[in-house]
Formats: sequence, C-alpha cells, structure tokens
Amino acid sequence: YGLADLGPDEMETLQAGEIHAGNRALVSPGTGLGECLLLRDGNRHLPVGSEGGHADFAPRTDEEIDLLRYLRPIWGRVSVERVVSGPGLVNVFCWLRDTGVVEDDSGIAAGPGDSAPAARISEAALAETSRIATEALRVWISAFGSHAGNTALRGYAVGGVYLGGGIPLRILPALRGPAFLEAFCPKSPHEAMLRQVPVHVVLSADTTLTGAACVARDAVT
Repeated sequence: YGLADLGPDEMETLQAGEIHAGNRALVSPGTGLGECLLLRDGNRHLPVGSEGGHADFAPRTDEEIDLLRYLRPIWGRVSVERVVSGPGLVNVFCWLRDTGVVEDDSGIAAGPGDSAPAARISEAALAETSRIATEALRVWISAFGSHAGNTALRGYAVGGVYLGGGIPLRILPALRGPAFLEAFCPKSPHEAMLRQVPVHVVLSADTTLTGAACVARDAVT
C-alpha cells in the first residue's frame, strides 16, 4: 500500500519507461525472496500476496545452467530464492569457488546456504577488492534482473516494478550498471513492452509504515 505514496526522493529510477496506470509488482530480496503484485482497481492498487520466490529457478544463460547443476545435488529442487536472496549470493559465490570458475581471492569463509557472508561478499564486490566477489555479484544481479522481468510479464506490471528489501539498497551502485536491465528486458516477444516498464529501487525504510497509514486513511474516508 505504501508504494503509491512514495515521493521522488524515496526511490531511485533504473529505467524511466512510460508512466502507466496499470498493474505494478514488488520484488524484495533479503534473507528470502518476497514479492507481490499490485493490481490496478479503479483509482487504487490492491496488493496480492505471492510465494513466487519459491518458484523454480529458470536459468537463462550457460553460466546459470552451470550454477543450477552445482545447486541441484545440494538442494534437490532449486527455487529462485536459492539464487536471488542473501543466501543465494553466497550460493553463487560458492559455485564460482568450488568449481574453479574464478580463483578465490576473497578470504571469505562461506558454505552453501549461509547468509552471514552475503554482506561481506557484496562489500568486497562494490569496493572491487575481490574478483570472485565481483563476479558473484554480477551473476546475482543478472539473475535478479531476469526474475524481476519474469515477474513483470506474469503480472503484466506495466505500471512499474519496484525493488525493495535490504539488498537492492545496499548494492545500489552495482544496480546502476548494465547487468540488471540487460537481463530484465530481452524477453521476446515482449522486449519492447519491458523497456517501457518503469523500474525503481525503493529507498525509504518507512514504506511499510506509510502503507499502514494509507490503509487507515482509506478506512475512515
């Protein structure tokens, strides 16, 4: 509910797209992967909960296929949350390290499914002090962008896709690069549509409280 009242200083736009009154989507990676659709209903948007983070991980590139092959013996069924989340970033890091794709120059101790090392990996990537951390974040952002684009297609979210949760805010400098949108948009036959979908990173930490205030306001008016 709070997304409708976000001001321009409470979000950063990755893709301006076109302003449209249609459906919206929220994708929020953190310790897990939360998402919901906001369906346009007259002059308002109605949030509809989702467990889309537990849908199957759909690899898009050869390296994502290799990542899936690494994760399947560990987890069996691999959900998108196993990749697009804080523990998912650690899983990507472990895949690069354990398969020798990139030499581990990080000094970060991590195992598949760990959550604590995610912050250190992202920090090393942003500081460009570790090649393996940088590569892990690049692969992660690409998977995030692809999933966000899939979410936009499923919900016909032409009104915008909002990226919430703690991770997008923490890795904002990297999200400004090309990797996210290069994975978000190229989904034939609807690439042109996706290039017109606004994509915003939520900067405000008070969106939930704002949403509660909006519900209370609407209940008494």
